[in-house]
Amino acid sequence: MNNGETSLRQLILEYQALNDAVINKIHDRIPTALELSQIIASNRPLVIRLYNQFQKLNSMQDSDGFHAIKVFDNWPESYLIKRLGSQLITIARAPAENTDSIVEPAYEKMTMTDFF
Repeated sequence: MNNGETSLRQLILEYQALNDAVINKIHDRIPTALELSQIIASNRPLVIRLYNQFQKLNSMQDSDGFHAIKVFDNWPESYLIKRLGSQLITIARAPAENTDSIVEPAYEKMTMTDFF
């Protein structure tokens, strides 16, 4: 094995050690804004399992038996523009929309109206 292969193997092992395959799970509540932003920033999977009382109070049951939480379904472009239209937000832009690739995306500040 040459130096390049050895270095690559070492890099892979270090990456695997630092980035385990743990999936974050929240079982009984909706995460706070801070928790959610930290999880999103870590670029790791998240499973939110809400307790039944919350689902019964704040959702509608679909014909397939699953619950759909209304607040997550009611965010069309018009709603977001109405709520955030003139507020500056940070948008991640990357070539070919690959914001989750190895290349760090470029971040831009713009209004929600300009984004849509």
